[in-house]
Amino acid sequence: MKKTVARLAFVAVMAILVMAAPGVSTVAQASQIYDYSYTFTDGKVLSGSFTGVASGNLITNLTNISVTYNNVAFNGNGSLSNFGINNYAWNLGQGVVSFNGLANNFAFLDSTLFNGTHTNFTYFITNSGPSNYDVRAENTNGTYSYSYDDTGYNAANWHVTPAGGSASAVATPEPGTMMLLGSGVLTFGLSRFRRRKQEVVA
Repeated sequence: MKKTVARLAFVAVMAILVMAAPGVSTVAQASQIYDYSYTFTDGKVLSGSFTGVASGNLITNLTNISVTYNNVAFNGNGSLSNFGINNYAWNLGQGVVSFNGLANNFAFLDSTLFNGTHTNFTYFITNSGPSNYDVRAENTNGTYSYSYDDTGYNAANWHVTPAGGSASAVATPEPGTMMLLGSGVLTFGLSRFRRRKQEVVA
């Protein structure tokens, strides 16, 4: 009996230590397909889809990006690059989309370089307050189109919704849950040991 309790205690303590260790995460993040759209003040519509991982108001890890602007699809739809801006520099793969439209920091374009080699692009910078709003779209694929909203940007015209056919992930217990479970196993084992000990004494 003592060996059994000792083993249970060891397993419980190890589980608690592992789950409490820095950098250990057991929450499976779900990759989801989203549709988005925005209507510029000039009436032109930008829409499309992407795959990303949501956390609160933000969606990151953007892939499978497509854009249609003013009824014209971007070149390379489905495999467009995404950028995010930081310290006045565009960084590949760092785009961030927000559900409420007030924390967008992304650019979608048909090139892995933000240096003028692209033929289509859109970017939404709305994470620095109204005075710094910068929202644009340009399409030189066929008929030239261009839209620009700065202080005229209206987050009410921005929409992001989950699309059908999204991928799903099986949620795994959070660290707090695992710690609670480990503590429960340890407590149960100790209570069994004490009860057996009392029975022997009696």
